[in-house]
Amino acid sequence: MRINNTFFNSLVAFRLMFWQKQVITAIAIYGATYISQLFITYAGTASSPIWIPTGVAVGFLSIWGYPVWPGMLGGLLLGEAMALHALESTANLMLTVAVTGVVGLVNLFSVYLSDRLTADNYLFSKIKNIIRFIIFVCFGSRLPAAIICSLLLYSFDKIPFNLYSEVAYTWLLSDAFALLIITPFIIACNHNFKSFIKLLQEQWLEAISIVFCVLLIVKIIANGYPIEYLLIPFLLWSAFRFTEVGSSLLTIVVSALLVLILALDQEKIAIKNQLLLLQSILACISMTTLILNAVLSENERSKNQLFTTNQILIEQNQKLQELYQQRELERAQREKILIEYNESLQKQVDLVKAKEIAESEAKAKSTFVANMSHELRSPLNAIIGFSQLMLRTQNLPMEQYENAGIIQRSGEYLLNLINNILDFSKIEAGKTHLNRYHFDLYLLLDDLEDMLHLKAANEGIELIFIRDQDLPRYVYGDEIKLRQILLNLLSNAIKFTVAGEVVLTSNFRNVEQGELIDEETETEPKSKYWLDFTIKDTGKGISEVELSHLFEAFSQTESGRNAQEGTGLGLAITRQFIKLMGGEITVSSVVDQGTTFSFSILVDLGEITLSREPNSAKKVLALTPGQPVYKILVVDDKSVNRQLLIKLLAPFGFEIKEASNGREAIALWESWEPHLIFMDMRMPVMDGYEATKHIKGQVKGNATAVVALTASVLEEEKAIVLSAGCDDFLRKPFRENTIFDALTKHLGVTYVYESAPDKNDGQGDTALKPESLLIMSQDWLTQLSHYLLEADTEQVMKLIAEIPASESELEQNLTKLVRKFEFEKILDLIEPLS
Repeated sequence: MRINNTFFNSLVAFRLMFWQKQVITAIAIYGATYISQLFITYAGTASSPIWIPTGVAVGFLSIWGYPVWPGMLGGLLLGEAMALHALESTANLMLTVAVTGVVGLVNLFSVYLSDRLTADNYLFSKIKNIIRFIIFVCFGSRLPAAIICSLLLYSFDKIPFNLYSEVAYTWLLSDAFALLIITPFIIACNHNFKSFIKLLQEQWLEAISIVFCVLLIVKIIANGYPIEYLLIPFLLWSAFRFTEVGSSLLTIVVSALLVLILALDQEKIAIKNQLLLLQSILACISMTTLILNAVLSENERSKNQLFTTNQILIEQNQKLQELYQQRELERAQREKILIEYNESLQKQVDLVKAKEIAESEAKAKSTFVANMSHELRSPLNAIIGFSQLMLRTQNLPMEQYENAGIIQRSGEYLLNLINNILDFSKIEAGKTHLNRYHFDLYLLLDDLEDMLHLKAANEGIELIFIRDQDLPRYVYGDEIKLRQILLNLLSNAIKFTVAGEVVLTSNFRNVEQGELIDEETETEPKSKYWLDFTIKDTGKGISEVELSHLFEAFSQTESGRNAQEGTGLGLAITRQFIKLMGGEITVSSVVDQGTTFSFSILVDLGEITLSREPNSAKKVLALTPGQPVYKILVVDDKSVNRQLLIKLLAPFGFEIKEASNGREAIALWESWEPHLIFMDMRMPVMDGYEATKHIKGQVKGNATAVVALTASVLEEEKAIVLSAGCDDFLRKPFRENTIFDALTKHLGVTYVYESAPDKNDGQGDTALKPESLLIMSQDWLTQLSHYLLEADTEQVMKLIAEIPASESELEQNLTKLVRKFEFEKILDLIEPLS
């Protein structure tokens, strides 16, 4: 019953089949019918020496499955209509439909029987598969079609009763030979066509020789010499040299030529007399070819097994010889060997113990670091989160804004230190892996430039990004690690440069032939490319003595120690990340002149990706009007984390409730039915995993989005959380835009954003007006005009740095114009004020 259900379910699944396959099947069967009807033995009966549509139909059903049956029936109907002249009368039309139905059902039965007899294995994999295919599928399964269709022809007065047996016999053989010749070729092409083409390209001269000999023999046969069986050696030759695809193709060619010779015989009586001989020849050729291919396939498999067994025996023999030599040596020097063995054994025991202790300590350290990171992230979530809330507060005294900004920056700095320690711990434990995906390299560089250029301007230095004109926009690699590498190197360059400039140069080149590719890159060199980056500064420089220890963990230069900042892990992590990405980093430096870091990483060309929304970096002011009131459930065992989300979202009109554990969350979800749940995963009573599984296990649970909000830093934690049923995964501490983006992603919430100049398209300077400069003194304007006329960028940037912090937009716009060397625009702004 299960088999029948599977068979009928596959028939019903035709809607899932690509329509192109249905059309191809129908056209192929119709075309085959057109060819076959040219050689019809009995007019108006659709009977010929080889009825090609049967082989084509069963072949396509075998490779594409039962769902292609509509295309098969369509092709059969059109073909039979042509062969039986269906449009000439109603009787012919009824006969066409009846024959089509019978042949279609028998075709399905043939494929089903073939699948069952071969246990869904490749047809040529075993001799018994071929034998069963020949006896039961080619001949046995076609009996119903031959009997019923011949009876239909007799019933509709297409043949006299005395020809019934002859037509039925011819029908059976024509179907059987089509299955013997056409179907194996289609199956073989689907399985092994690429290997055949490769062999054909390598041995084309041999292939031409075979074809030439076959054509020569056919020509002799056409002249009346009965030497048909001389074709068999060449079929065997093709089977040995060109796999089952080549021999099947040659069988088709030979069969077509023999049928054509028969068709060219103008004496109808002679055709009838030679038909049986032709069909017997075709049967002999096709069955010999099929069985030979199966024998070759089994022999190849046996050869491989024999080779493997032989290799094992050789290895075992070698081991036995080594063991024998060892025993002989032991016999000659028994006492000495026993002593050495005991000493060696003791050393191994000590090494194993030391290894176990080291692994245990490393595991304990990793667990400790992860747990400490989790415990530190929870209060950091409150520190950074509430500082963001304070910065959102309107009409707060400037001193309080500055205090909140200091708290937020300090929290971000502490979070960065924690992440560095955690990254280093992962590197030590060998658990760091690449997370590759397609990303926008231009957007990454623009983000870094926007992030750092104000910091550089405030330090009185110029930040310059130079891109190679061939630099691809979209690449495939680990964007997060590349961002961390560049941010670390650029931040260090800005930190230790007092005056001058920091220049990032980006280049792109092909991987040269012969260059070694790390196994972690996973692809061949021909599809890989190098991204080359150079960060050059005019800072304090690094001495030769310090350069040799620069990339060691916890190592700092004299400048770093004087600054009393950092952990000394940044460059060590950077180097490990670059190695993981298939590259290497180098450094050169001259004291008091500057330092240059250069590194390369391996990437693939990427696919076009959707850039991040420009609003994602803007401040959210309110919800756009006309939206429904969304119900949000906040689940966390710590009250401060719940209050943070409530205070962030409540002013925007969200309806919010809270729960301290999974059990309370389930109760509120069942009674209140929120649209979205922010779910902490570690909680007492019932954790977030169990609560999520319960909610998603209910039918109405699919209507509620569950977003995991956890302080865990383990990568494997994300997969566990998503497998529990969560729709998304966010880490603490989070930024406010992360929460807003999650609501947009899962509920479609839209916002009103704070207006800001567009930094991407260079339109930010349009907000500048002469009145914007009135806050600065006349002396400042005079100096600025003077230095602009002299194109003294360094002095201009120093003057811009004197702009009060409250006028950050003015500072940004002027800095951007200076970086583009658009001095005339600034002079135009100053002129009305002079």
